[in-house]
Amino acid sequence: MRFTIAQHETQSGDKPWLEKPKDSRKLSELIKTWDELHGHFLKDGKRRKAKMLMIADQLGDPQAKPATYYATRSRVTSS
Repeated sequence: MRFTIAQHETQSGDKPWLEKPKDSRKLSELIKTWDELHGHFLKDGKRRKAKMLMIADQLGDPQAKPATYYATRSRVTSS
């Protein structure tokens, strides 16, 4: 049984102890992926994609990061 588990771990390439590579995709890439996977099903998907791409362009097409990344850096303290 031990051999089978070890063999599965080495053949699957799944090594949870290794750190996963960071996602360095640009915002426009995520928008295009969203469109391919979900947006094209929507009645106004083309319009939404165009607006999101316009916003990404106006922001300088930043590297996409989780929303928590931005929330922790732009927290406004009330006085």
